[in-house]
Amino acid sequence: MLQRHRLRHLDHATREVAERLDSFEQLEPRGIYECAHATEPTYSRKRSRAGIMACVAGTMQRAILSGLVVAVASLLGVSARAADGAQSPEAAKDAATILADAKALSSSRSVVVTGHVVSQGKLIELSIESGRGWGDGSISTDGVTLAVMVRPPAFYFLGDPASIAKLTQSIAAGQLFGGKWLRTTTSDARFARLAEVFDAAALIQRLGRSGTLTEGVVTTFNEKKVIPLRASDETIYVAAAGKPYILGLVGTGPNNDGSQLIFSLYGVARVTRPPRGAISVSRLPQATTT
Repeated sequence: MLQRHRLRHLDHATREVAERLDSFEQLEPRGIYECAHATEPTYSRKRSRAGIMACVAGTMQRAILSGLVVAVASLLGVSARAADGAQSPEAAKDAATILADAKALSSSRSVVVTGHVVSQGKLIELSIESGRGWGDGSISTDGVTLAVMVRPPAFYFLGDPASIAKLTQSIAAGQLFGGKWLRTTTSDARFARLAEVFDAAALIQRLGRSGTLTEGVVTTFNEKKVIPLRASDETIYVAAAGKPYILGLVGTGPNNDGSQLIFSLYGVARVTRPPRGAISVSRLPQATTT
């Protein structure tokens, strides 16, 4: 299967192909990676967008073809209605049912979540790859940037010397532990809430709990057709075509206005091994969370 370091280095054209195919989760991800990096018969360069599409088309012949006509039509700029004569059945449902369907589906697959959250006037940048219970990624806020791995009950994090120094309020700790993986547990009160952030399945299940949920008209979010579901302090965007995955979250309340998270690449991320030789956080001088 596609390795995480390969996923991060896919070129723009390949990521666009992967993210726009509604049936991407039914394909072998390695096939798309190899299509992008194979060479043309007469050139010693990476394939062009057209070359990638031609190669992916060959891969699709060996894949499950359910929904493929709609996916390809969408990629070429043809409406889903013109391709199969029908819209997604989700749009005809009430808001609560749409959200329940989306949460059940979205939390059952691994997912990539990127974006930022505004909390009490503080901007927090997030990049997460997560499945049920586990999560990898990074978080940056207030001058602190940490790489994080959550493997319950273990919680691992790594920061550069400046980040560790600010986190611990100790320049010596930054010099000693900066650039090294540190280990604690998900029950450690100092890091428990941070560990929850990297569990995307749990995050998805908490959506839509604030106030009355209302359904808006189909619109566009991140260049995709979506059904907006509005609660008192957030708007959740659910795919309007294909499977009803959650594709976005935008904060609208007084405490999180300006927050935006994008959900993508469902079913692609895979759990990796935790770092070896991580140092116990008990050796840090009174570490605090971000």
